[in-house]
Amino acid sequence: ILERFVKLAGGEKALLVIIPTASELADKQLSRDAEKAKLLEPWAKLGVERIHILHTRSRDKANSAEFVAPLQLATAVWIEGGQQSRLADAYLGTEVERELYALSDRGGVIGGTSAGAAIMSRVMIEGGNPEPRLATGLDILPGTILDQHFLARGRKPRLITALAKSPGLVGFGID
Repeated sequence: ILERFVKLAGGEKALLVIIPTASELADKQLSRDAEKAKLLEPWAKLGVERIHILHTRSRDKANSAEFVAPLQLATAVWIEGGQQSRLADAYLGTEVERELYALSDRGGVIGGTSAGAAIMSRVMIEGGNPEPRLATGLDILPGTILDQHFLARGRKPRLITALAKSPGLVGFGID
């Protein structure tokens, strides 16, 4: 998946933005060189040299021109896992969200793992199983609900219940 993602992003010419905000460890990760290197390692192995890490917990910062500038140049964004509510709290309704739409509109690619995938739908499963707690996500994939760790955590009933509460949406269970 990562190889295909990098190819779609422009290969060696890709300008990748990584968003680790969903992780409770993001603040510590970025302050330690060894942890930061672990975050960048898979991408470097795939030949991506131009990588920017974008992280804040401040909505004010997420609305600043300086903070979103890397998104304006990016060919791809990868959103790391953790808790999708951390992503929504920091970025929903901000300039970061608007720049993600702009990236998509200009043909860029957006991907993610776990929480980074769940945040892609407007109706977002925030937690709960089998009864889902629904919240608002980024709407990168309109008309959908995404549920991650689908088979591994037995989340089929959760997704079916979320879809029943949100008629007209298409559900995707991913692992």
